[in-house]
Amino acid sequence: QVSKGLNACIRKSDAAARIGGDEFNIILADIVRPEDVTLIATKIIQSFKKVFMVGQYEFHMTASIGISIYPDDSEEMDTLYRYADIAMYLVKTKKSIQSNH
Repeated sequence: QVSKGLNACIRKSDAAARIGGDEFNIILADIVRPEDVTLIATKIIQSFKKVFMVGQYEFHMTASIGISIYPDDSEEMDTLYRYADIAMYLVKTKKSIQSNH
């Protein structure tokens, strides 16, 4: 259900892949304006606000998204992945701090 939801938020020219556990990488091709990335990220976050049903069980999920942009952040694929991963963990840390207050 998660991968179907992600694929519904991206264009046919983009790619989404599960890299393990609850982490996915999304590669957005031919982005003209960095703001377009924000629109897609917002669309993904909104898609997680629905209840996911697995059998008779309801699951409520959230999304934490880290973004890096080629070539602004790096021209190296590994570095882009690392920066996006760091950004995602910063978002998770911020959510954790906010939920404890």
